[in-house]
Amino acid sequence: MVSATNTGGFIHALPVLDGKNYDQWVVRMEAILDFHEIIGIVKEGISQKEKDDATIMKKDFKAKCLLHQCVDLVVFEKIAKASTAKEAWKILQKAFRNTRKTKKVKLQSLRRQYELLSMSDQETVVDYFNRMQLLVNSMKTYGESLSDQMIVEKILRTLSPQFDHIVVATEELKDLEKLKIEELQNSLEAHEQRLIERENSGDLDQAMQAQFTKNDGNKKKWKKGKGSGKGNWFSNKEKDKIGDKPESSNKGGGGNFSNQKGKKGQDKRKI
Repeated sequence: MVSATNTGGFIHALPVLDGKNYDQWVVRMEAILDFHEIIGIVKEGISQKEKDDATIMKKDFKAKCLLHQCVDLVVFEKIAKASTAKEAWKILQKAFRNTRKTKKVKLQSLRRQYELLSMSDQETVVDYFNRMQLLVNSMKTYGESLSDQMIVEKILRTLSPQFDHIVVATEELKDLEKLKIEELQNSLEAHEQRLIERENSGDLDQAMQAQFTKNDGNKKKWKKGKGSGKGNWFSNKEKDKIGDKPESSNKGGGGNFSNQKGKKGQDKRKI
């Protein structure tokens, strides 16, 4: 949260200390206090003799009022009982300046993570860029300065192998000093989409080939079974026809043979 004030015809926004931004806050506050010509009162304080000087005391009150306006409610509780601007200033220094060491340790840890960061084979472009952005934002919070060019070069160095030829083309054809992170991400996402489409197309071709092979095998089996059945049907039919003819012929033939034999016997008796 930032408050605004109009003092002496000069309008400016006041920074607000929330406990996490002390390094930036103290620089801006020193500039504001210097502009109002009260920075000496804040840093050096007032002597016992000066306490009788109304003009100096007015400056101290003004400095303390500015400090009250430039902190959030939680931080205000720390300086609410300070009797002078210097006392309030010292309390804030003691409470938050020592966090610089902690910030340095944290920043060193983040720098280490940044150095080791790389894209895994199964990671998407969007996921990797999000992971990179979160880490970069954290580093900037702790005072690290990273330009777009540094981030672009880091990304190009740490992409998975499937993007190797895109990296080479980008480094040869693009001016990395002017290449935006968003532009690089869009280019890589387009390439990633083409890879996915090719992979899906290959899977579809394999599935179609497998189905064709299966259908072709089933067709051959069907033809084989149909031919065998047809052959058996004709065979049985022919057998029935063949079987009918001898039976008919034998019956007729048998009858004729008996009659002929009977006639011969009759002829012999007549004689």
